[in-house]
Amino acid sequence: MNAIEFTTLKNELALCILASEDFDLIRKVSRYMQRESRKTSKNIIHNDDKTKKEILADFDQACKELKLYREGKLKLRNIEDVLNEL
Repeated sequence: MNAIEFTTLKNELALCILASEDFDLIRKVSRYMQRESRKTSKNIIHNDDKTKKEILADFDQACKELKLYREGKLKLRNIEDVLNEL
């Protein structure tokens, strides 16, 4: 499923919920979604709640460091040192 299909499906679901006048159905859908959300949230790796701007800034910094390394202006640490820090 691509992003457009996914967004379309979400919109259709939202419209169905908004159009429904059946209180019990809405409650069942709500409970189901909450239950499924709890299941899936356990499988998601959170990125320390970083914003998109922060993630892009980190990526930009990584690209700059890679460029410096390729130009011979920066020496990288070996993987053992990095893992030992963790």
